[in-house]
Amino acid sequence: MKCISCGAQNTYIESLFNCDYCGVENVRPEYFETKSAEVLNSENLAPYKNQGIRNFNLKKFKESSDQLDKYLTTNSSDSEAWIFYALSEAELLKASNVDEKFLLISEALSNAKENASDKELINNSEVVLSSKILINALDAARVYFKNSTKRFTGFGGGEHEAEQALEIITKALGFPNHRSEARINILFYGFSILRTIKKRYKIDINEYNLGFSSDLQNHLDLYVNQMEELYSHDLSKDKIDKIFSNLSGDDVSFIKKNLTLFQSGDATNSNINDQEKSGCLSKIIIWSLIIGLVGWLLDASVL
Repeated sequence: MKCISCGAQNTYIESLFNCDYCGVENVRPEYFETKSAEVLNSENLAPYKNQGIRNFNLKKFKESSDQLDKYLTTNSSDSEAWIFYALSEAELLKASNVDEKFLLISEALSNAKENASDKELINNSEVVLSSKILINALDAARVYFKNSTKRFTGFGGGEHEAEQALEIITKALGFPNHRSEARINILFYGFSILRTIKKRYKIDINEYNLGFSSDLQNHLDLYVNQMEELYSHDLSKDKIDKIFSNLSGDDVSFIKKNLTLFQSGDATNSNINDQEKSGCLSKIIIWSLIIGLVGWLLDASVL
């Protein structure tokens, strides 16, 4: 099976496994196909639950959510239904409904755990949910921050939209951490937003700032803590190093200032220093060749 994060081929047959190449937890797609088939084959299945699960399998997530919601109003102890409802809601998450979906998904997970009899279903669902939520939350945060940039460029302002982007990222990071690439990507985007806010509005992140209702330092602290936790795992570290090495100079400076793991002589900094030294050496060689060529031309003209 291909890893949902890095795309590498793995040979595991278990329903839940860690990718050999990036370390991300994966759930085989067949797991939910089998689980839903078991539900649909059960006796005396309620019509709304039947329709909801069938529509989930058909990727009709709005219909699935609506039908399962109706079923759960009178069957609130059904853990399976809560799980498929949460999975449907995660697929529907976007910028226009992000707060609503975060709340619905959180409540659905809580209800599923409270009434759970199948621990494997709960754990596997969390893995899939976390990744899907982070991917869709990143898209939503980009919409808000793009609107912030438009406002700032047009007539100033945009603080509210920038703050909303940070709030989306922070809430998404509150879902269980399964070390997905989606989590790494959204963390780097959070750092980039904070760096842009600092430069754009000429403020200090660690101070109260008029125009922002939340404490920007709290966002930064969460992003730092989660990045450091991810970096403690070798396979996640490799992915983080790769992304970091391709960041803009401004983002690199901001992250190195706030993350101690990039301030030490780790592999990433060594790679960057090697690149800088290589670049300087190349310039020296080029200029030496130019100077030598000019000298040769001058000698030739004298002759």
